[in-house]
Amino acid sequence: TRSSKTKSTPPLGRRRWWCQWQGRAVPGLAAAYPGSPKMGPKKRKWATIKGWYDRAGAIELLKQAYANYEPSPSGLGNFARMRRLNIGDLSPQVVNAMVRAPKGTNIKHTVLAKVGLLKLDKVLHSAVVYPGDLCSIPQTLAEDGQAVECLCLSVFPLPLGCVVQLRVVAMLSVEDQWGPNMKVIGVPDEEPRLSEYKDLDSIPIHVQKEVSEFFNTYKNLEGEDIWAQVTGWSDRAAAMARIEECRKRWFSLGLRIEGIEEKEKELESRLRHVEDKEQRVEERLARLESALNKHPNDPPPPLRHPPHPTSPPVLSSLARTG
Repeated sequence: TRSSKTKSTPPLGRRRWWCQWQGRAVPGLAAAYPGSPKMGPKKRKWATIKGWYDRAGAIELLKQAYANYEPSPSGLGNFARMRRLNIGDLSPQVVNAMVRAPKGTNIKHTVLAKVGLLKLDKVLHSAVVYPGDLCSIPQTLAEDGQAVECLCLSVFPLPLGCVVQLRVVAMLSVEDQWGPNMKVIGVPDEEPRLSEYKDLDSIPIHVQKEVSEFFNTYKNLEGEDIWAQVTGWSDRAAAMARIEECRKRWFSLGLRIEGIEEKEKELESRLRHVEDKEQRVEERLARLESALNKHPNDPPPPLRHPPHPTSPPVLSSLARTG
């Protein structure tokens, strides 16, 4: 015959699962975890939504966080600085170009060279996408103060921020509200599907029409004062001459401008350091004045760093000489 025995208590994991399934609190754990009465001993991380903030409350929280934030050189040094990208040894026939807007997208980015990050620059207002990869050629300086832009007619979209060896093929003359804005047209140099692209005549007529239509219409919805218009196409020789001209301008002006900006930022950081030190000194003087006003008859506080016992007694030596 089977002996009658009392059923043993199920394991803690099974009890926790059964209590959670029944919607009950786990025995003996409500006091230890008041924020979550159904929580077991192994689940010690939890989160509770306390409420929502409107736009004004969110802005106020951001202002408080910005006021309490203290930038330091050690914190800013965690970003990987971007090294200067060379235009390429085969320039101007083949140049290095950084992708700022991949093919088939409507978002353009700009490069923050000091920290090596990409920043959102522009979102196209019209229902169009870039017919190629929009890139920038390093060590060049156009009339608008930016690097020369080029359109890479790749077969597949290139990743954002990558560097491609661009074989210069042609140039598209564009004018906008700021003046002339030439676009260098090229293809990836190592792409075998585009090995026949050598000059303007090798680009299909439909591709030329597609590129021209894009630059004629991609600013139509941005405002009456913002516009762009294609004025014509140029061959490969004109594109290479454009690259050489902008490269010489960068070496003559761009390097000087970058040096002046770096010195200006260095002087600004030194000025902020001096202002912070002056503010701390003023606060310390104010505390000392308030302490003297409260207790005018008390002796002055002892020195924080008393003289070393082995140092010569200055007062006694002066008394002997006197």
